Amino acid sequence: MNPRQVYVVHPEGMTFENWANAVIMSMNGLITGSGAPDESEWRSWAATTIQNSHLTQLGMPSPEHFNTWYEWARAFVQCAGPAGI
Repeated sequence: MNPRQVYVVHPEGMTFENWANAVIMSMNGLITGSGAPDESEWRSWAATTIQNSHLTQLGMPSPEHFNTWYEWARAFVQCAGPAGI
């Protein structure tokens, strides 16, 4: 699979659980796990998510630099670019 063919949905109007599950599904196996955790665990999930080798090459933002999952998710989508990752 070519990772540049993956589209990452913008989080606007979504709950963390819905957005994270959409990201998991859109990554077509690049992200492993049983689904989105509780929103209180978003930083841990985000840190694990960006450890994927294809994503670290893109310089994905560290969740430690954001106060909310939504702020991080917006930065994640921006880093992925308009064509996805």
